Amino acid sequence: MSNQSPNSTKATAPDRQLMLSEKSYQDYQVAVGEHDALRVEYLNGDIVMTPARSPHHQIIVTNLLLLMGQFAMQNGLGLVLPAPLDVVLSKETQIAQPDLLFIAKARAAKLVTRASIAGAPDLVLEIISPSTARADRKIKPPLYARHGVAEFWLVDPEDQSVEVFILDGETYRVAGIYLAGDIIKVGLFADAQIAVDSIFAA
Repeated sequence: MSNQSPNSTKATAPDRQLMLSEKSYQDYQVAVGEHDALRVEYLNGDIVMTPARSPHHQIIVTNLLLLMGQFAMQNGLGLVLPAPLDVVLSKETQIAQPDLLFIAKARAAKLVTRASIAGAPDLVLEIISPSTARADRKIKPPLYARHGVAEFWLVDPEDQSVEVFILDGETYRVAGIYLAGDIIKVGLFADAQIAVDSIFAA
């Protein structure tokens, strides 16, 4: 007899995102405990579980963490942190795990708790993969905007592009789309002069 709860599910494909619709916060807590190998998020009442990232994905995260983290540290700007890390946008309602986030120094003491980030970071960054494309493009941007995340980056390894979105009222506007050979010149990290090529360098 199986010991799994009725609300649990198994990851059957390493590259497929799994979604359990219309679940409670208690169901989310159960999923977190039962699926410690997956990244588990609670978005709009759905539990979203994502498999372990590919080496290429992790290379991009590491490059960005170094590029953005060193710049933030050298200039006393704040914290750059990678997933897995819970960002509690709304208690027991919206819990995301962006691939990378930035919190300005002045806000860090208020937002960084022992268990999670309690509120909206200043910047969140998502790296698209086949398993996360729908969530990254359709679900998360309006969610981040609604909770006041000032800047959102969407990084696409397939075409080696970076889209930078700036919060404008209650929605995001495109501030820049950067391709191979470009330097990112808008947003919170404009002064860092991050080269797109350096983000995808292996």
